[in-house]
Amino acid sequence: MRKIRVALGGTGVETHLQTIIQTVQNADRNGEFEIFPLLDRKSFYSALLKFDIYHELFGYAATKRYIICKLLGRKTICHWTGSDVLLALKSPERARFTAKFVDLQLVAYHNLINELHPLGIQAIEWVLPTLNIENARIYPLPDQFTILAYLPAKNHAFYGSEIIFRLAQELDQINFIILTGGSHDFPPQKNIHYYGWIALEDWPLQIEKIYQQTSLLIRATPHDSSALMVIEALARGRQVIFSAYPREYCHYATDYHSIKDKVLALQNNIQPNQEGSKYVREKYQPQVLAQQLLTFYRELYIK
Repeated sequence: MRKIRVALGGTGVETHLQTIIQTVQNADRNGEFEIFPLLDRKSFYSALLKFDIYHELFGYAATKRYIICKLLGRKTICHWTGSDVLLALKSPERARFTAKFVDLQLVAYHNLINELHPLGIQAIEWVLPTLNIENARIYPLPDQFTILAYLPAKNHAFYGSEIIFRLAQELDQINFIILTGGSHDFPPQKNIHYYGWIALEDWPLQIEKIYQQTSLLIRATPHDSSALMVIEALARGRQVIFSAYPREYCHYATDYHSIKDKVLALQNNIQPNQEGSKYVREKYQPQVLAQQLLTFYRELYIK
């Protein structure tokens, strides 16, 4: 029997694509699927005759690619990951038109399902997998209270850079670790340690070292979905302040003052987040997620 061929597309989401591929390959014990990434438009066009299903992350605007796929009899998946929902709500007519050429709508977290309802889009949750949580350890908390944050250099304001830097200035007795995802021009500060780009193959080892140094993760975005760092942090028993919406086993705070109050309260009485760790390690098992995705692929292929 011929393998079901799946092309995974998406711009700027290479880490997610590689993680999905690895998760699926680990679960596909019978070799039923061939899955490969398409990292740009050129690779999409060169692979048109090589796949049965086109699955794109952050693909709400991939109208042309979806239309081409449908003309060639291919099945299509649009996978909403977070801020793409906000962009679609700003261009509802385009989003509704694009949806006509999509066979399956997935979202990376359940909160996005209701956000898509005004567009008439019915979606199913499939959380992006995190490979390194199954065997995650709950490390002892570091002696020095340390806050971890992700501030990508190109979009740091959306991730709460104003809040994070203000906290670092006013609470200069607290250490901060900031992942920037690349080069940056953030100001040097004695209590801030910056990590730039971490290669995918180095991520599992480096992230373990970082979480061992971390007491608290702050995710100060106004909008979000699954947020893989939140899942990673919870799996390792870290406390998390989350701003986008109330979330299981996280501390909900939406502005500078409420976040600062949470930080000060936790600084004086922080404990490992045992319940949060148990919750995410049970809910987001990569093998379970992989089997869910393979089921979607099978059903779509024979539809």
